[in-house]
Amino acid sequence: MLSTERDINMPNFDEYFPLGLATGKAFCNRVEARKTILRNIDSCKHTLLSSPRRYGKSSLAEKAIKESQFPFEKIDLFVAKDAKVVEHCIVKSVRRLIGKVVSTPEQIFHLIKDTLKHLRPKVEVGTSGVNVEFELLSPDVAVNILELLSALDLILKKKNAKTILFFDEFQQIGQLGKGMSIEGSIRHVAEATKNIVFIFSGSNRHLLTTMFDDSNRPLYKLCDQIDIERISEKDYTDFLNHVANKAWKQNLSDSALERIIFVTQRHPYYMNVLCSKLWAADNIPTSKEIQNVWQKYVLSERSRTISELDRLSNIQYHLITDIARGQSKDFTSREYLSKTGFLSSTVTKSLSQLEKKDYIYKCNNEYFVIDPLIKSSLQYFLDNGT
Repeated sequence: MLSTERDINMPNFDEYFPLGLATGKAFCNRVEARKTILRNIDSCKHTLLSSPRRYGKSSLAEKAIKESQFPFEKIDLFVAKDAKVVEHCIVKSVRRLIGKVVSTPEQIFHLIKDTLKHLRPKVEVGTSGVNVEFELLSPDVAVNILELLSALDLILKKKNAKTILFFDEFQQIGQLGKGMSIEGSIRHVAEATKNIVFIFSGSNRHLLTTMFDDSNRPLYKLCDQIDIERISEKDYTDFLNHVANKAWKQNLSDSALERIIFVTQRHPYYMNVLCSKLWAADNIPTSKEIQNVWQKYVLSERSRTISELDRLSNIQYHLITDIARGQSKDFTSREYLSKTGFLSSTVTKSLSQLEKKDYIYKCNNEYFVIDPLIKSSLQYFLDNGT
């Protein structure tokens, strides 16, 4: 008789369901997106990755970048609250990239010194390799960033080398007072270079869209935009059964798979949250047990979810609640407006705001809640009067 209990020597399965970057065994599918990124890298075409929060953009980007085998640096701008922080992040990354591709510092020193006006390099060779320091001579951050990226490009041309700069949380630049100038500096180098590949991603799709799709912004139409969708049900089914066989030596039941897919809505972050809990158990889970584990998680996150929903106006909260209940359209119909007392223009504006904030998405003229935790929480609050 086949045992459903996990072998005591089995490894920790958290590596398959990380709550941070998905690497190695945890990486599921994204084959076509990875191929597109790799093609873009080969042809020095810049890429913008777009998706709702926690869809795995950073994991996808880093997976493809590492597969390309080119030297790269990730510039995480999450804490970039002013232009000087952005400048500092770029300085560090440019220094490290130069150290990866250069072995003869004298050539670099003269190349930069003779070409750039606002950058004074100092190159040293130590036991750990080439170390480059920059004295930034301009009080203007945008000018310094232009000089830094230009210096990198000059060196790469000289060495006939290619590198990748991956900007994560790039929307932070768009919110800075000098953001447009910094965007202009990046554009100046990016549209001319054949040696630096730029990849951008961020957690605010609306801001990123504004930065790259507004004809009045410097980065307009700079990139090939890849919209990251949820991983398909088939790919998740194959992946989950693969990991189930490692843990319990059998596939999950159809009802168990359906329940996992249903409650997580194939949202990558929540898929990993739920499965990390399920795979911690000794026995293969049933559909009922999966529902119980998910419900406990929803309740444990109650305070955070309420805090998130408190950011919404009354009408936005009303609309997302109705969408969570199952209404997906006809929000400007006479019947709905009569029932709620809302104005058509106010409803339209509020739906647009919810879309911009990535609370809901629109597909075939129907609205759906993006975050399955918020959806389940609203349903629970309504059913239980809390």
